[in-house]
Amino acid sequence: ILGGADLLRGEVRSDQAQETLSTITAASRQAARLCQQLQRCAAEGPIDAVPHSLHRLVQDVLPVLRSCGGPGVTLQLEPSSSPVGAVVDRTQIEQVLLNLVSNARDANAKRVRIAVEQDGHGDPAGAAIVRVADDGDGMPPEVLERVFDPFFTTRFAGRGLGLAVVHGAVRRHGGSIQVDSEHGRGTTFTIRLPAAVPPEPPASAPPAAPVVVLPAMPPRSQKLFVVVDDEPAVRHVLVRMLRTVAGDVLEFADGSSALAAIEAADA
Repeated sequence: ILGGADLLRGEVRSDQAQETLSTITAASRQAARLCQQLQRCAAEGPIDAVPHSLHRLVQDVLPVLRSCGGPGVTLQLEPSSSPVGAVVDRTQIEQVLLNLVSNARDANAKRVRIAVEQDGHGDPAGAAIVRVADDGDGMPPEVLERVFDPFFTTRFAGRGLGLAVVHGAVRRHGGSIQVDSEHGRGTTFTIRLPAAVPPEPPASAPPAAPVVVLPAMPPRSQKLFVVVDDEPAVRHVLVRMLRTVAGDVLEFADGSSALAAIEAADA
């Protein structure tokens, strides 16, 4: 949809048509974001989980969390008494923290505390714990029961997916999440994740990657692009977009057809 709208944008001159295309583009991007959130809620798809130092991970994302909380929220990372490691997908855990800080901000919190600790009691493998506590409005029991339900929200402006995404991400990691809250007394989220030995911090900065100088692109007449996609609508848009800015384009519905054509051309 976005590709088709971009193609039309270069072909229409009417201001009204351009405005309509802008509406289509904005709605499509919003729909794409919603689809991504629904996938996270459903805990679908693989995760790129490797051992991380949880304290260092939180420390790295702290500036973004402070920006998310805004000037009215004081964010504090409590010091850890010992290194705490966990097997996590860094991007997803960062999203979890962002959603929890956003939730605290929307609950009128003035202070958010994040703590990272190790807990081996009751679990032979041990567990890494991330605790996010705020002093916001808190939740009554009837809200607490549904806090992780998709599309459930007590705020008109919200869509009810923030905490559902948190729950889905934690489940995808094989972890668990507990929430303690009382109306007027704030909320504490306790996340338990599979523990791991935290990796050692690098002794020094890695050497800079060598600069790679790419050769100049050949003239337009010498360019050949190959588009492979099993979705006809997507393939059609890609081919049209490439033909407007590039040279010749070959399109194939599957990889084996493309490879056969390339091998035949080489022969």
